[in-house]
Amino acid sequence: MLALMIILVAAAIGQGLAAWRRLPAIPVLVGMGILLDAAGVAGEIQERKDALRLGLTVVLFMVGTQLDPAIVQGWRRTAAIFGLAQFTLLGATGFGLGILLGFDQRAALYVGLAIAASSTIVVTGVLRSREQVFEPLGRVAIGVVLLQDLLVFLLLPAVGATDLAEAARGTAATLALVLLALAVSRFVMPRLVAPLEDDGESLLLVTLAMLFAFAGLADAIGLRPEVGAFIGGLTLARFPVNGVVRGPAGSLSAFFTAIFCVSLGTLVGIDDLPDIILPTLAIAGIVLVTPLLLIPLGRALGLTTRSSIELTGLMAQCGELAVTVMLLGWLSGQLPTPLFREVALVAVATMLLAPALASDRAVHAILRFGWRRPLPADLPSAEGTVLFVGAGPSARALMRRIRRRGGSVLAIDDDPATTAMLRAEGIPVVHGEGADPHLLHRIGVRRAATIVSTVRRRRDHERLTRLAGRVPVLLRTFDPELAAALGGDGVKAISEADAGAEAFLAWYDAWAAERAATDPAARRG
Repeated sequence: MLALMIILVAAAIGQGLAAWRRLPAIPVLVGMGILLDAAGVAGEIQERKDALRLGLTVVLFMVGTQLDPAIVQGWRRTAAIFGLAQFTLLGATGFGLGILLGFDQRAALYVGLAIAASSTIVVTGVLRSREQVFEPLGRVAIGVVLLQDLLVFLLLPAVGATDLAEAARGTAATLALVLLALAVSRFVMPRLVAPLEDDGESLLLVTLAMLFAFAGLADAIGLRPEVGAFIGGLTLARFPVNGVVRGPAGSLSAFFTAIFCVSLGTLVGIDDLPDIILPTLAIAGIVLVTPLLLIPLGRALGLTTRSSIELTGLMAQCGELAVTVMLLGWLSGQLPTPLFREVALVAVATMLLAPALASDRAVHAILRFGWRRPLPADLPSAEGTVLFVGAGPSARALMRRIRRRGGSVLAIDDDPATTAMLRAEGIPVVHGEGADPHLLHRIGVRRAATIVSTVRRRRDHERLTRLAGRVPVLLRTFDPELAAALGGDGVKAISEADAGAEAFLAWYDAWAAERAATDPAARRG
């Protein structure tokens, strides 16, 4: 009990420090745990294990609630191929490292499974903070972590089994629990949650009921409660259920994530690691080798070069599932304490590095070293056109209206399905990143008559308005504050909250008419 109290105090201090200094919470919390261990005040080892399991159980449940398969939509094939390729590559690397370093086969299998899957906490957190969840990059990333998480939990019983029959029973039980969760998600939860939409307390009770029901059911059929907790989270993952419960469950998630991170820090330690060879090689393999091998695969599967680099940088880490796999092996007596601590250190280090690897600065650095795909020599020119950056449904409707009036349009979009659709209609389109300065300069963005941007990210809107020069820009944004900030001086910003597809078209007509009345040259658009 004393260890849990100390961990809670450290978590509160760490959260406050992160908020005060505007730092990422996870590294600060893990660092607090490491400091507790180094100071010798972290409490008994068994109490720290119990705190870690408690936090991990709820964290895995909340991870499950974020994995809505519907987000993947038209990118299922890309996510499946990319996810399997990364899972196989890293799993084989981990297993090979284990054998090379003299581990027995079971320990090597644990290491391979631990580092094979990326951290869902990191992936979803970065995507949401950068407003990329519904972009092709975000859809593929969500699909990859969903697939990898399921593979880990399906294979985990086989890795820990003593014989083939036990492995088959564990895998079958896990699969049955997943199918049950998907059935509950589709047929039960929408009917159960809808009447409680405005009742936060009841929604929280429903959330906890799913957590304890599936954790208990997993324990009853011979699986670990942590496995059941993750699968239980899938019952709340479908839209709109996930959006309804996210508010009441948000504080619950933050509280137990803090417990998980601090207790993990107390168990990792850095003062008495017996061997740093495995952590060093594993981190190098995950962070350096994986992107080099998977960036070409992302491009081959239809992602732009920029999105491929961001995706591989974002996925080049392992996290809560690595801790889960090694913790369960450690608690069952199949893994030694030093090995658990070494792989946990790998998880912590790669989780901290992933946001930087997927940052704009890292992407630009990689592009400068020759990863940029050469642009076609026959790129269409934006001169005199209404240039559309992003080609969603409302943008496509506006393109058709302008063409019917005899206007000229050009579109840029990073979704291969969208670009194929536009080409089939005879609309000029470039497959690429709408905010890529290299591409925009090549097509002559400053010679366009008008620019219409429907991209989602604030930084892309801001970059585009800078690159446009004096060309009038119409922006559609989901952020009313951004609409107010960017409006004026040749830029008309419309909040999506005030403008659906038809309203967006009406806004454009009124705006174009106003410009034509004051600037005869603008009548071309």
